[in-house]
Amino acid sequence: MSTNVYLKNEVRDLPGFKTERYSDNSGDKVQLDGMSLSSDKGRIYLIIGDIDSSIPEKLKDLIDEITHYEWIPRMGHREAGVYRLESAECDLVPKDPGGKRENPQY
Repeated sequence: MSTNVYLKNEVRDLPGFKTERYSDNSGDKVQLDGMSLSSDKGRIYLIIGDIDSSIPEKLKDLIDEITHYEWIPRMGHREAGVYRLESAECDLVPKDPGGKRENPQY
């Protein structure tokens, strides 16, 4: 399970925001007031442990997008595809991690 909270570029203007290259040039170390953030393709995001984790108050107005990835084991058959409800979107992909199963994982 993984939840990423992508932030608007304005996060770079907050006091306490800093970024520096790792010594092996594998990417950037990004921090805001000692809180570790991540960067991918120029987008800054916060990784939260689970969907119920709270987002720091100072970042709530800077949220651009939230993504959540999770395995859903042994449920009934669903068509693969994109499911939408209001502003939420789910891309459902059936997987069979090995062997034949009566009910696939999603």
